[in-house]
Amino acid sequence: MNTPIEPQAQHNPTTNGKAIASMILGIVSLVIPYVGLITGIIAMVLSSSSKKDIARTGQQGHGMATAGFVTGLIAVILYAIVILLFIILGVTLASLDGSGY
Repeated sequence: MNTPIEPQAQHNPTTNGKAIASMILGIVSLVIPYVGLITGIIAMVLSSSSKKDIARTGQQGHGMATAGFVTGLIAVILYAIVILLFIILGVTLASLDGSGY
């Protein structure tokens, strides 16, 4: 007799949630001012954690984790430069004694 052929169960690995959060926070860190430094750091931490999870569990999301790390890193560098410029400006203005200008 003919036996019906059962379809094989397909294994679709899930996407790592930390990788998704890392990518979203990385993008947010570039777009929203003032909180970009904090969200950029969080994005980088979540990214490295998710890459470890992905390697251990075989989940998807490595590209998202990488995107989150890169955008978070860019935001942290940009905000560090802005903060440094404000410090330099403050020191420069504080050193003026007001007699020249």
